[in-house]
Amino acid sequence: KREKEEKSVGRGALALKTGARLCMAFNQNEIHVH
Repeated sequence: KREKEEKSVGRGALALKTGARLCMAFNQNEIHVH
């Protein structure tokens, strides 16, 4: 059980990291467009 939980937590952290990266890229694009 612990191993599975750690893997899901790692996946969540990865999703948050990529999500933040996408948000930053999107914000930069918005600034360039406007």
